[in-house]
Parts: sequence; C-alpha cells; structure tokens
Amino acid sequence: LNNLINYEKEIFTGCLTFENIYFHNIDIVSSDGRCEDSINFINSSGYINTINVKNSFSDALDFDFSNNNIKEIKISNAGNDCVDFSFGNHQITKLELQDCGDKGISVGELSKIFIDESKIVNSYDGIVSKDTSKIKIDNAIISNVENCFSSYNKKQEFNGGYIAVKNFNCSNFNNQINIDFRSNFIEVK
Repeated sequence: LNNLINYEKEIFTGCLTFENIYFHNIDIVSSDGRCEDSINFINSSGYINTINVKNSFSDALDFDFSNNNIKEIKISNAGNDCVDFSFGNHQITKLELQDCGDKGISVGELSKIFIDESKIVNSYDGIVSKDTSKIKIDNAIISNVENCFSSYNKKQEFNGGYIAVKNFNCSNFNNQINIDFRSNFIEVK
C-alpha cells in the first residue's frame, strides 16, 4: 500500500506541469492538450506575462497551491473548465475565455483571486467561487452562459464563496446570480 500511495503522489495530471517553480516574466503556450489539465501549476509562484491555451481536452489551466501575478490569460475551446484555482492567491490583469465546457473561472479551496478585466463567452458558468474562496473583479463581460456568477459551498470542510464585482455586463444567460445561503455576491458601486 505504501508503494501505491507514493506512486499516486508522483502522478501529474497536466500535459505540462510546473511544480515548485518560480517564474519571472515568461510566456506559456499550449495547444491540443489531451490530458486532464493542459497546463498544471503546483506550488509555483512569480510573474507571468502571458498564458495562451487552445483546444484542451478537459481543463485548460489548473493552479494548485500557487501564487502568481499574471498579465494576460487567453483560452479558447476547453472541454471542461477554462481556469481552475485551488489553495492559492493570484492577481490577473486581463483574462479572455471562450468556449469553456463547464466553468469559465472556477475558484475553490481558500483561494483569493483579483482580476482587473475579464471577458467570458460561451460557458456553462461564467465565474464561480466556492469553498471559502474570494474573487474580486473590476470589470467583467460575460455572455452566452447558464449562470453569470455562482457562489456556493461544495465541500463540507469549507464555507461558501464570495464574489465582489465593480462593473459587469452579462448577456444571454438563464441566471445572472446563483448563490447559496452560505455565500455572498456583492456589486461594488
């Protein structure tokens, strides 16, 4: 059993995985990833200029236990989530997501995400905060989604999510705001 547990710790889910890396002004590009995550960041931090991901089989980007400042993320055609954050803190200047199979932005497990400008087109959920996570967004444009903003508690060991948005425009949706009783959505004036 110990060998199996050690083996499972070494399995990476990303076609490209960055583990324990410090970034300084780099550009990352991925296309046609056929893994659970096209790009996976684990316990990594630093400054990233651009991330561009196209045609992901499942999640395009997955950040776990990481802290980054990112100037620009562009993602198109992800089979599942376009961007998934867990247990981390990130500052993003510009985010453009198109054709996300499930969530455009998924933030969970105690993460704090700050986004200056985001645009999400064609996704089931636009922006999701769950499990004691916080998202603060200055400008958001979201279209062609089931839910523009969702905030909820998913795992019992956590509380709900928190979303604060300064300016947003959401069009072609079924639910603009979808939250549970343990979560918050605040429109900042």
